Amino acid sequence: MDAASSLSLRRYGPDTPPHRHGHAQLVLPLRGAMELEIGGRGLRVAAARGAFIAPGQAHACSAHACDHFAVIDCSLADLGEATVERLHHAPHLAVPAPARHLLDHLAHFAAPEAALPEHLARRCLPLLLAGLTRAHAPQTRLDVLRLRVESAPGEDWPVERMARLAGVGAARLHVLFRHRLDTTPQTWLTTVRLREAMAKLRLNDAS
Repeated sequence: MDAASSLSLRRYGPDTPPHRHGHAQLVLPLRGAMELEIGGRGLRVAAARGAFIAPGQAHACSAHACDHFAVIDCSLADLGEATVERLHHAPHLAVPAPARHLLDHLAHFAAPEAALPEHLARRCLPLLLAGLTRAHAPQTRLDVLRLRVESAPGEDWPVERMARLAGVGAARLHVLFRHRLDTTPQTWLTTVRLREAMAKLRLNDAS
């Protein structure tokens, strides 16, 4: 692991202006949510979904002052070729269960007056990197499809479009969803949209 790599807890305001840096960055949710624009592309950091920012890539963000995030500054070598290749195409970063448990522990330090102890940061950084990169080594077509839909759940997603993105027929897509997730594509899509709506309702007073 690069000696300059680091793990820190951060908060952001509602209008952080566009900026860029020379290292790779992983933004992981602790509490609340963040709207990000990376290279002109919008995505959301919330729940079990983080974001990847490539070195030199312009990005801006918006979050509530009470929201907290774990941020990993690292080199591309720390992530590995397979992970970097996938994240360049789909910068949404699904956070697997082991990494989420670790982030839940770090959330105890997410307070205005608290900072992540250096010894804890040094211990957790390689564990988080290992969990995130292992989770995003080779992915199936269904995994890629799920990330694409989850990045824009409000779009029109008929089964035919999802099947086309997965490179299979509609009947085969149903089989894959039944085998992997024990549900149908449209039932899964409804769940994704409800989860997204619930996350947005937590951030404002809309009905």
